[in-house]
Amino acid sequence: MTTTHLISTSAAALILACCLTSIGCASKPAPVVPPPASPVSADSLASLRASFNQSFPDAKLSPVVEVLTIDSFLAAAGDEASFPNGSFVTVINSEGTTVAHGRVIAIVDGQVHVRFETSPSGRLPTVGDVLVRF
Repeated sequence: MTTTHLISTSAAALILACCLTSIGCASKPAPVVPPPASPVSADSLASLRASFNQSFPDAKLSPVVEVLTIDSFLAAAGDEASFPNGSFVTVINSEGTTVAHGRVIAIVDGQVHVRFETSPSGRLPTVGDVLVRF
């Protein structure tokens, strides 16, 4: 075997090894998270209430006013009568799509405090979403 043949064989083996090891190291694409819907307006909230009350007469809806995503907490305008402590709630966007589910953990100064878990859509609740109790 000649030196030239040995060098070209070694170079080919090195190139093949590099190619094989880099195949599994490709970065995975980031998951597609839908953009947030526009915040709910007073008219949209009234429309959502009317729509929900046709199917769920006892449903209570309130706008989300604050979100602490790192701790999975949110606050919405509301009171104990509409959102009793311990009740289960759903967070929807202004289009009525479910964003998260949660549980009321406290009522403080006219705000309903909720610990939430996101839905499979992957979007976190934002200010302007709507809290719903059925």
